[in-house]
Amino acid sequence: MRHASAQAGRERILWTRSRDLARRAQDVHDVRAAGRLLWQEGLIDDVLLAGGRPWCTGLAIAREALAGVWPEGDLALSVTGLGITPLLLAGNGTAPVEEARRAKALWAFALTEPNAGSDPAGMEAAAVRDGPGFRIDGEKRFISLAGDALFLTVFARLSAAEKPSAFLVRREQDGVRTQLRENLGDHPVYAVQLDGAHAEAMVGDAGRGLALAYGTLALFRPSVGAQGIGIGREALRLSLARARERRQFGRPIGEFGEVQGLLVESYLRLLAARAVVRQAAQLLDQGAPAAELSSAAKLLGTEAGFQAADAAVAVFGGAGVLEGSPALRLFALSRAPRLYEGANELQRHLIARWLLRQDDPFEEGRHD
Repeated sequence: MRHASAQAGRERILWTRSRDLARRAQDVHDVRAAGRLLWQEGLIDDVLLAGGRPWCTGLAIAREALAGVWPEGDLALSVTGLGITPLLLAGNGTAPVEEARRAKALWAFALTEPNAGSDPAGMEAAAVRDGPGFRIDGEKRFISLAGDALFLTVFARLSAAEKPSAFLVRREQDGVRTQLRENLGDHPVYAVQLDGAHAEAMVGDAGRGLALAYGTLALFRPSVGAQGIGIGREALRLSLARARERRQFGRPIGEFGEVQGLLVESYLRLLAARAVVRQAAQLLDQGAPAAELSSAAKLLGTEAGFQAADAAVAVFGGAGVLEGSPALRLFALSRAPRLYEGANELQRHLIARWLLRQDDPFEEGRHD
C-alpha cells in the first residue's frame, strides 16, 4: 500500500511538472531548443533514463501533458527516447548518452525505408565493416528529427542473408544527407541518404537490430496513444470554451443537442482510451506481457484524439478551417500518430490475430 501511494505521488508530481513546462514553453517552436529545455528540466533523465530503460507510465503521463500544448516538446522527448532506447536495451554503455546529455542534444531513430514501412524486415540499407567501425549505404524515409539530432540509431544489414543490425551514426558527417519534407502538421520529418556513412559502433549483437527496434517500439506504443489523448484533451478544452462563448439563435451553441453530442463523444472516447493507455504502460513497467493491450492503447488513444480534434473543427464551424485556427492546428497534429509506430490498420490486424487465439479475451486476470 505504501509503495502504491508513493508511486501515485510520483506520477502526480510528473504530471504537474510536465503540464507546467508545456505551458511555459508553448512558444518554443524550435525542436533543438525544446530538446535543450527537456534536458535542463530533467524530464528526459526522469522518464527515459533513471531506471536504465524508459518508464512507460511516466512517458505516457508526460506525453499526454505535452502533446496538445507544446507538440515540439512532446516530439523531442519521444523521438530522442526512441533513438536512445536500443542502446539501453542492448547494454551498449553510456558514453554516447552522456555526450547527448552534455550537449543537451536530440537523437533520431532511422528504421523506415522506401520499401520497408510496416514491414521493416524488408529493409535494404547495407553496412560493411570498416576498421573498428562500419560504413552504411542506403535511404531512410519519414525519420523524425533526423536533421536536428546529434546521433541517429540506424538499422541496416551486414549482408543480404543476415537479419538487420543496429548502428550508432553521428549526423554531422559527409556521408549523411538529410532533406526536410513538408507535411501535414509541420512535423519535422526527413529523408536521409546514407552514402558510406561512418557508424561508430554496432548497437547490440549482429542480426539483433529488429529485435531491438521492436522492443523499443513496444515500450513506446502506449505513449503514442497518450500523445493522441493529449491532443484530444486540448481539442476538447477549446471546444468547451467555444460552446460556451459562441452564440447562435440567441443562445450559446453548447445548449444545442448536436454540439453536446460532439462534446460528450469526445470526452467518453478520451476517458476510455486513457484507462487502456495507463493499464498497458503499467504492465510494461512490470515486465508483464502486454502486446495486444499496447496495440489497443495506441489505436484507441490516437483515434480518440483524432475524433476530438475533428469535433473541435465542427464546433468552431467556418472559423475552424481557417489558417491559424487552433482547432485546425490540432486536427493536423492528430493525423500523423494514427500512421507512425505501426499504422492503426496494422494494430487492428495484430489485435485480431491475438483475439482469434483466445476463447475468452476478457478472461479474469489476463490484464491484471
